[in-house]
Amino acid sequence: MITLTLDARSARFEDGARSFGDALPLGPAQLVQDCLRHDPPNGAELEAAIEVVEDLVMPLHGRWPAAEELQVVSAEAAVATLAGLASDRVTRDQLEDLFNRAAAVAQGRPRSSDAQLAQPQVMATVLVLREVMHHLGFTRLVLARP
Repeated sequence: MITLTLDARSARFEDGARSFGDALPLGPAQLVQDCLRHDPPNGAELEAAIEVVEDLVMPLHGRWPAAEELQVVSAEAAVATLAGLASDRVTRDQLEDLFNRAAAVAQGRPRSSDAQLAQPQVMATVLVLREVMHHLGFTRLVLARP
């Protein structure tokens, strides 16, 4: 099983025996600092954040054997919020639904329609995990606390 350790300012992929490269500057707090500056973030900020994450994640494609499930280990409060919005096991479709709801807020839907997803840290977390799932071929996330 591949594990993603997600910290405030970094992300690291490993399979238990080895790490797959250096930590990436993909943590939710880093993404908020660099891209998602409004509360809630706006559409242009979300698009910029997607580009940043894609540029960091896409080169990892094919660096490890294909796996359906990605274990996400994080002490970040936004991951706990995500688990509360979905569950400790999240399919790619469920995460895509959460992302679409967050994107709707970024595009102008009232913050009150999805107050938790409107939070920049939560939006950043959903974005990172969505892009990881899409570009690296995972179909399920298992959210774990360290």
